Amino acid sequence: MPESKGPMGKWLRGGKPVLQSRLFWMTDNYQNGQLKDDYAIAAGASVGYVSPLYHGLGFGLSGWVQTNIASSHLEGADPQTGQLNRYEVGLYDVARPGTRNFLWRPEELFVYGNISLIPGWKFQGGRFMLNTPFLNAQDGRMRGTLVQGFHTTIPLGRGQSLSASHISGISPRSTVKWYSMDQSVGLYPAGRTLKDKPSAYQGNLPLTSLGIYSWSLRSKKLQVEVWDYLWWDVMNTAFAEGRYNAGNWMFGLQMTRQDRLFHGGDILPEKRYFEQTSSMVISGRVAYGWKKHLFHMNATRIGKQGRFLFPREWGREPFYTFLPRERNEGTADVWAFTAGYQNKGTIKGLQFSIAGGYYRMPPVTGSPLLNKYTLNDYLQANVNFVYKIPGISGLEVQLLLVAKKNMEDGTLLARYEYNRVNLFQSNLVVNYQFQKQKNKPKK
Repeated sequence: MPESKGPMGKWLRGGKPVLQSRLFWMTDNYQNGQLKDDYAIAAGASVGYVSPLYHGLGFGLSGWVQTNIASSHLEGADPQTGQLNRYEVGLYDVARPGTRNFLWRPEELFVYGNISLIPGWKFQGGRFMLNTPFLNAQDGRMRGTLVQGFHTTIPLGRGQSLSASHISGISPRSTVKWYSMDQSVGLYPAGRTLKDKPSAYQGNLPLTSLGIYSWSLRSKKLQVEVWDYLWWDVMNTAFAEGRYNAGNWMFGLQMTRQDRLFHGGDILPEKRYFEQTSSMVISGRVAYGWKKHLFHMNATRIGKQGRFLFPREWGREPFYTFLPRERNEGTADVWAFTAGYQNKGTIKGLQFSIAGGYYRMPPVTGSPLLNKYTLNDYLQANVNFVYKIPGISGLEVQLLLVAKKNMEDGTLLARYEYNRVNLFQSNLVVNYQFQKQKNKPKK
């Protein structure tokens, strides 16, 4: 095809090609030798393009394809508990766990630009990736979560800004299709109702959208963010976070309040998503850092009045005590304590972190109000290495090791162990992202 020499061709050539690939190996090994150990190796690649702005407007598009290199029988239930795999199946499509050999996902297709009325006023519309405290990419498998809708950010000056988003559709992590917001909830395991029955809200929620609104203030010492997530006819989630830097010290505090709207999703309790009236969460951090080192201690309290709930298909919680591979979503009356250390590049190209925590959960028996997914008290430890390969721009290798141990007294039933505790998980990930080289000035 002949090269375009006009203004349009010059504009398109100034865009950014997007090429990403990922190789992901994951395996689980249970302390109980009678439970089913699983493994999976998946490989995939994304191709896309983001144009530069032309008279204040630009566009982007991308697609993803992947395949199964090898895996255990993930769609088969554990013989002892009758439960399905939770972790490795997320490398493929949780909506169709038996389909793994070839998966294709249409991803980004958006327009973006600036609005000249206010300098720095930006917008984006279509299908794109959006990261907020609760709705986010949660990129811990092959591909992250994408949304369909509209997002805008307005600077106010003096370090302040506003943002607003209207989200009408979503393609959750570990899926390959696009869903309306109501149909997406329940693709992951739905847990149990307050009456200890299987939740039946999938396919029964109202066809609604999600509104996300925020205000932020950023200065050298103080960062404040206030967010509100309005899920029409279901619930409202308000979140505030403040971080204060005092020399090498950092202090952080988060507050989350949730309230049911109308019937919480359906007039029938078993078909509701948000059954209780409200929930409250507080989370705090104290950190000390110097040069390339950071130590932090964290605590989270989820109150007794109701479960903290937010669709797992939409994102992971932002609490300071969060550790990859487990969540406290779906619980109430929880105490969580973690501590960790991060080393950001003392050895060139290598980042290292270690973190561990104790999570005191409500009893799994007799308290469905407090424990949606029947998760026991547990200890968790994570060790994470990320190494950027020298001489190959955009290539990095990650090794994440996770150990989870039950801390509940007495004999643990296997159904409360599988997919939950007394396991060791290994994750080896090779990522490559094409880096467009800048043109060298002519001599």
